[in-house]
Amino acid sequence: GVPDIRMFSSLDLIETDRLLASLHDKDSTGELRRAVGVDVVVTFDEPCPGRTIGRVAGDRATICRIDDALRPPYWIPARDASIAVPADTGSAIRPREATIALHATLDDARAMSVSRFDPGALTATVEAPADGWVWIDRAWWPAWQTTIDGRSVTPLRALAGQLVPVTAGRHEIVQTLVPWEAYLGAAVGLLAICAGAAWIWLGSELRRRKPTDPR
Repeated sequence: GVPDIRMFSSLDLIETDRLLASLHDKDSTGELRRAVGVDVVVTFDEPCPGRTIGRVAGDRATICRIDDALRPPYWIPARDASIAVPADTGSAIRPREATIALHATLDDARAMSVSRFDPGALTATVEAPADGWVWIDRAWWPAWQTTIDGRSVTPLRALAGQLVPVTAGRHEIVQTLVPWEAYLGAAVGLLAICAGAAWIWLGSELRRRKPTDPR
């Protein structure tokens, strides 16, 4: 349902740009394209790497469907991802990095049940056959709050998206965007308004209480 890979994220972040560059220049096998969920490709004067669904003769373009592209978010087993070393480099504003084994992921990934996915929230259910990860095709950002069965977790970053650790079993994953930077700006603005109002009131009080000239 996404018309352009550059809409992969609503935020123009450096990891998203790197992913786009890799898709364009370093994905000769198509594994990365399939792993991040690109299921429609247009080629110009070249064979299309999928099932042809249309042609534009004037532009010599072929449109094809990639039937085996994954549909994020999805579950992968623990062995298909590894955390970068040192593992304690993450912080509230800087994610821990992870690497996903693309070839294994394409074989092992399992679909999830998604009941809500919009610019500000995600609600999905995973039936994990073993300990593993859920990869969410949304750019890592500290304002995202993620919970598993109501318990807060901190996602890692992988493939420019978010990688959430899960244990075996059925789990509900909920993400909510809490734009703390916007709330902070609003609080600073409100504080400035209150300070200005207090300054005006204090000035008027001082003028009102100024003693009358005895002469």
